[in-house]
Amino acid sequence: LDTRSFRSGLEKPLLPPLHGRYTPSSADAQSVLGTAQWSWLQEELAQPADVRLIASSIQVLADGHQWEAWRLFPAEQQRLLGLISEASGTTLVLSGDRHLAGIYFDKDRSSNPILELTSSSLNLPLTSIVSNIKVEPGPYRLGEPFFEANFGLIEIDWQARRLHAAIKDQTRQTVRSVSLSLGHSGQ
Repeated sequence: LDTRSFRSGLEKPLLPPLHGRYTPSSADAQSVLGTAQWSWLQEELAQPADVRLIASSIQVLADGHQWEAWRLFPAEQQRLLGLISEASGTTLVLSGDRHLAGIYFDKDRSSNPILELTSSSLNLPLTSIVSNIKVEPGPYRLGEPFFEANFGLIEIDWQARRLHAAIKDQTRQTVRSVSLSLGHSGQ
């Protein structure tokens, strides 16, 4: 998803929050995707599928920081989660733009479980910079964030009907992982 071209401006509070620099928008008319992209996404999510991969440059489920994320646009985030909830199958969101890695899982805000895999760039980990901010709230995150150089890996076993998502360090060792059954819930 293109979350930059049609996005409303980010709101900055008078005093910066502890974990970021922005605050959720209070504007009635906010946009992340724009009209044409919302229409396209709605049509695509209406198609039957066992698994859906959605790429978003900013995090969808993360709820413990004030950096760029869908949570800064509450109405747009709810719209996206609503569309995913109505769609069939298991949804995996691939996101980035955090200089850290994490796996997020939400089975409460949608009738279909939503899994999010956030990986950072291999060349810009925040290893030395974040020694004082390694604790970041993450109610939907499974485990702690990973701040070293990393990449994400997705494997789908169609015979066993399992989706496996992992975060690997630069030596290809798994540092975080989760496995889900492919579902048919929703439509």
